[in-house]
Amino acid sequence: MRFTLLFLLLLCFSVSVRAQMEASIDLVGGLDYTYRSLLTSSDESHISTILDNREKEYGKASWHVGLHYNRRLSEHVVLRSGLRLSSLGFGRESSDLRWGSQHTGTGTFEPDSALPQRLRASYNSWFVDVPIIGRREFGSGRWTHFVEIGLLPSVYIATQTGPHRFHLAGLVSVGAQYTVSETYHLFGQPVFRYHLTPTAEGPIREHLYGVGMEVGVRRSLR
Repeated sequence: MRFTLLFLLLLCFSVSVRAQMEASIDLVGGLDYTYRSLLTSSDESHISTILDNREKEYGKASWHVGLHYNRRLSEHVVLRSGLRLSSLGFGRESSDLRWGSQHTGTGTFEPDSALPQRLRASYNSWFVDVPIIGRREFGSGRWTHFVEIGLLPSVYIATQTGPHRFHLAGLVSVGAQYTVSETYHLFGQPVFRYHLTPTAEGPIREHLYGVGMEVGVRRSLR
């Protein structure tokens, strides 16, 4: 009886150690819809005018790529970290443009349909992310599901001027994984990220965010 109990304890310990030592790497790519939130506590009229002009702005398609290392901490919990390159931003449309050739010299403008009347500009911010993410897995077999939550310490590498070079963003995701073999797995997950660090400060604070779809391939390390 004692031998059987000792054997079971050793077996459980062996399984636990094996689970804790299991590791993998994954390569991901994602398409995102990104935009910005503007926050203010000011009630001044010119601030309200700036916020009202946001109707000329729109979200834009962005992307991210990354390489991650996964370390299993327990049977259902995994720590994920690595390196990513991410692009976030938004677009703005200007209408009723006036060109120098339309100036009549008397303080008025003469319409010219041959000239562009609208202009669209995109504003991009580039980040190198070092994700620190916890993943909780559910189920077993070829199909498993998971929830991820974590932080994205980032370095702001855009050419645009920003108040902070180092950023911190939060990330939440749910997804599914399909086991192709003992070595390879395919997965996909919708992802939401929100920058806790502002990209602009003052009377109006700007925070970038994005929602998108990420897909990737994961390789187990034995």
